[in-house]
Amino acid sequence: MIFEGLPTTPRSEELVDKAFSRASRAGRAKRGHEAQESMLRTAGNVLSDNLENVVVSWPDFGFDVDPFYYELADAIIDVDRLRQALSQVMWASRQIEDLRDEYTTKIRNADVDGARKHRKQAFARMADVMDQISDDLRYIGDSRDQLKILPDVRPDEPAIVVAGYPNVGKSAFVNRVTRASNEIAEYPFTTKGVQIGHFERNHVRYQIVDTPGLLDRPATSATTSSGRR
Repeated sequence: MIFEGLPTTPRSEELVDKAFSRASRAGRAKRGHEAQESMLRTAGNVLSDNLENVVVSWPDFGFDVDPFYYELADAIIDVDRLRQALSQVMWASRQIEDLRDEYTTKIRNADVDGARKHRKQAFARMADVMDQISDDLRYIGDSRDQLKILPDVRPDEPAIVVAGYPNVGKSAFVNRVTRASNEIAEYPFTTKGVQIGHFERNHVRYQIVDTPGLLDRPATSATTSSGRR
């Protein structure tokens, strides 16, 4: 399934701690200007590379994601908000690269005390960039956690969607006719996500989609998806 292999998304604070810790170790092995530049480049590379990896690990919703999965994902998260968050994280990666290069030049043109001062300024500005995208990283991580457990629905196979009011036996029916083993209980809203079962008939493999119970609600409360990446 397209979202199954998404890696864990680090939090902003985790990345900053990781980058500055590695920078400190890199600086201890050198002296003077070389130590300050090594610390700066190490921190900048750790931050920019990790942020870029967050973005490129996601599929392109406009080209790589089947329309079925696009709509399913958009029903669970806000795909437009996710795309915006990914864009902000890529922006941050580029900003940190620019800061790394800008302050590398300043360090090389300063005395030792000035080099140390420039490195500290660069770290503060990098931390500020990371703070600006902390909510974006959190949203990406939360979206990843929700989407990676989506069932494997195959758009090229016939599918039967079982829908209805809560607690009318949808899961029991799917379990009876397929190999699925969904939770069955005597209270409504047991099925909180989409469950998939399979069966074969006349050498054709069918999918049965067990959906959460539907509620009668005003049309104005429904949400619609808009836009594509």
